[in-house]
Amino acid sequence: MNLLVELPFDGYPDEYLLARLQGRNNARIRDWPALLNQSRPSALATEGLWRDSLRKLAWLFQQMNRTMRRQTSPVFTLFELRTLSLCLRHTSSQASAAVPDLLGDSLLAPQLKRILLEDEKPQETVAAACAWLTEQHQGFAGLSAAYADEGFQGFERELFYRYLRHTLGSRHPAVIRKVLGHYVDLHNLLALYKKLRWELDVPCDFLAGGDIAPARLEKIEQQGRLPALNRLLGRLPGGAGLSAEGLEAALWRQLTRELRRASRDADGTGRIVEFACWQFIQARNLRLLQLCPDLEQDILAAELIT
Repeated sequence: MNLLVELPFDGYPDEYLLARLQGRNNARIRDWPALLNQSRPSALATEGLWRDSLRKLAWLFQQMNRTMRRQTSPVFTLFELRTLSLCLRHTSSQASAAVPDLLGDSLLAPQLKRILLEDEKPQETVAAACAWLTEQHQGFAGLSAAYADEGFQGFERELFYRYLRHTLGSRHPAVIRKVLGHYVDLHNLLALYKKLRWELDVPCDFLAGGDIAPARLEKIEQQGRLPALNRLLGRLPGGAGLSAEGLEAALWRQLTRELRRASRDADGTGRIVEFACWQFIQARNLRLLQLCPDLEQDILAAELIT
């Protein structure tokens, strides 16, 4: 399955790319606490922040040689699934004028881009996108039903779930499996947290492949108590004080630390993946600063991923 564009050129040798990547890394925001004490970043819409991230990801993908593109494509695909979701949400909310800008630097396959750019009714665009995804792999069958039953919340959950389930069946470098495992843990833990927090009468469908075995989560699901989930989180490596309420930010912090260690690997894959993931993190942090300008600094600092 390949949901990304097939580039016609070979890219550059790893040594050249890694040297250029070092220069780009020097320009990243590092002192987030200092930024809290300054005027907040200029207001950009969510899609504006994401478009800036996509521009950097597209540059990176184009620079890589074919072997490196193939190895790292699962990470880029996970980010582009977010682009797909944003485009469909804009189409549904009568804000389709933002879609061309979002897709300008997107790495999504040209066929899927054409579907998203067609001037159709929102339901028809969603149906056409789901049909194209199913043509690429039957594991995406049923996305339209998820959208019809639960709207975009159900669609996005199933989109990531089905992609992860398929991709985890293939062999990947260790750092790629680490990122995939992060998304698995995030999917599983958020599903369990929502069920326990809101006392939902729907069984969780846990994925294997993360750091936390599904059997441990199933046991907590059967107990039906949120404190049991908090105790599990507190026993994770680096999870002291971790609670379900701060789950997403805490998991990204943990992954960030692990990717920094992986960035020291010999072949450069870790540095490439760490740079790619940081684009998502930086966009998230900036969006948080923009959306919560009046929030107390200590609360904001606790939510930033650094």
